[in-house]
Amino acid sequence: MFDLGLAKLALIGVVALIVLGPQRLPRVARTAGTLLGRAQRYISEVKAESVLPVWYKRTARKRVHVQSAAARMQFSRVIDMRAIDVKQNIAWAYAGFMRWAALQYAGNDGARLTL
Repeated sequence: MFDLGLAKLALIGVVALIVLGPQRLPRVARTAGTLLGRAQRYISEVKAESVLPVWYKRTARKRVHVQSAAARMQFSRVIDMRAIDVKQNIAWAYAGFMRWAALQYAGNDGARLTL
């Protein structure tokens, strides 16, 4: 913000000593330090408050993304379970049909199946 080097700070100190005098300079320096500390704390609080909404928005977006991914995984799991049920039912129906076909074939002495 301010480009203050050692030479500039020394010049400011000498001018302050001449203007304020040796009796008032320590009290003014203490007050200036206190005011600068308060200003720094205030600025850091403002920064924290301005960063918090951005952080919350990013976190909210990530939370929505994670929740939608979890919902897709749950839906995918339900579909997988239903697919397994369908496969099992098809296998059971096929086995039943094969038993029926074997009985029909055996009952006709190798003749044509009657459906």
